[in-house]
Amino acid sequence: MTMKTDEPQTEAWLVEWTETETGWGQRPDGAWYYPTEEAATKDTDRMLGDMRAREKEIENRLGHLVMEYSSPELPPLLVPVSPELGREITEKGRAHRERAEQGVVWQVDWPGSEGCCS
Repeated sequence: MTMKTDEPQTEAWLVEWTETETGWGQRPDGAWYYPTEEAATKDTDRMLGDMRAREKEIENRLGHLVMEYSSPELPPLLVPVSPELGREITEKGRAHRERAEQGVVWQVDWPGSEGCCS
């Protein structure tokens, strides 16, 4: 039997995502944190199924392959988390962080792009 506690989680299961776009390459696409490995695997499988179904629908409608898609980088990985993030995971069942929130800042360098994407 699992007992409820007010203590935040100190570890969580991380799933990092990568976006791939034809002609542009790959870049980090955020991360999801989960309370258990089972929750991470189940939600990742659900998200992938939903995305691939939408991609297939778009491909059927437009008659060509989708040019952009996201996928998990690796299987879920157990990582330490801050008390704040641990509380969010406990309260919501999962937590999402964008690239910049993870400390990943990417910058594109083409004319006119100054400051657009950090």
